[in-house]
Amino acid sequence: MSGFRESFENEIWKPHGSPTIYKLLEHLQNQDFKKYYYFIDDQNLSKKKVNFQNINLNADVISSKTFFFKKMSFYLNTLTHFLYISIKIFFHKPDIIYVDRGNVVLAALFCRILKRKVVLRVLGIPTPLQNLKKDKGIYSVVLRWAYKSKFTWVLFTEEGSNPKNWANKNLSKNIKKSFWINGVDRPININIKKKKRIDILFISRLTSNKGCFNLLKSMKKLSKTKLKKNWVLHIIGNGDKIEEMKNYVCDNMLENKVIFYGSIEHNKIHKFYNFGDIYISLNNQGNISNSNLEALNYNLKCIFLGKTSKNIDNLTEILFPEVNFIDRDNIVKNLTLMLQKIINGNSFKLNSKVKLTSWNDRISKEIDKLRSLFDE
Repeated sequence: MSGFRESFENEIWKPHGSPTIYKLLEHLQNQDFKKYYYFIDDQNLSKKKVNFQNINLNADVISSKTFFFKKMSFYLNTLTHFLYISIKIFFHKPDIIYVDRGNVVLAALFCRILKRKVVLRVLGIPTPLQNLKKDKGIYSVVLRWAYKSKFTWVLFTEEGSNPKNWANKNLSKNIKKSFWINGVDRPININIKKKKRIDILFISRLTSNKGCFNLLKSMKKLSKTKLKKNWVLHIIGNGDKIEEMKNYVCDNMLENKVIFYGSIEHNKIHKFYNFGDIYISLNNQGNISNSNLEALNYNLKCIFLGKTSKNIDNLTEILFPEVNFIDRDNIVKNLTLMLQKIINGNSFKLNSKVKLTSWNDRISKEIDKLRSLFDE
């Protein structure tokens, strides 16, 4: 619940990060069926119940604990959470239980033991899950067992990580599943006095699989290259690599070239898309993310990683041929050369011909599907 933490602490709905879940929650509040929300927290939020002041949404917060045997904490917490929510299920008797991928073991228990209709929401296939079928260890065995449960429906976000191939290997046969690209909001165009420079955007979680240091190494090389125009890199996002990235920028005297903004509320991101010229994504597990779709929607000149031999981002290249894709074999060199070409070429608008789905249509489609499952 990292993107919701500030909202829960202040009881004011201002979610950060990916809108995929919070857009659904916001739309659900206007639906005529009863909803019960349970958020599992692993960072010891003091509140057990949250009543938001600016949205009709009340939620229970279920805390996780660190037990004496740390390796057993996951299993003991899962059992505790299962018992707590099972009591709630007994009283509320829900038609559908909607669970995200991070709680797939809970979803499996609801499905297998309580025999409930369970919808599993998979926002993407991160690197640790890519080889789940071959991974060893008790935890991997438990995950394989969980994903083989007879879920009523599994909804994947199609974000470039080749989830169809993964689903065919790891889900039970004949499970209903869908693969949907996320939506975008209508562009909010504002008048911004443009500076005489090129503004480069990087909007991402600052973690190891997002290509953060390949980005900074490229900026270091670019700073030593003679270009037709000056440039500045704007980094929007937070994560466990942010301090290390700031130290790299300082050590390499890039302070006047790289600006960090931290996490920004999604409804304020449009300001960056309005003044940005170039957008970079170096996500090694898929490049049809929310931020990437939004950059395309604002017609920024985009640079993404190209496809892999395992078909990661194969669909990305098919859907968005106007994007500048770079080979993954030497990312720093290829990114630097691509930036040189774009900046010196003086052409920054993408003019994408792909029609992207609006968030309203995308979420309405999901709610309609959930309604259709009530009576099955």
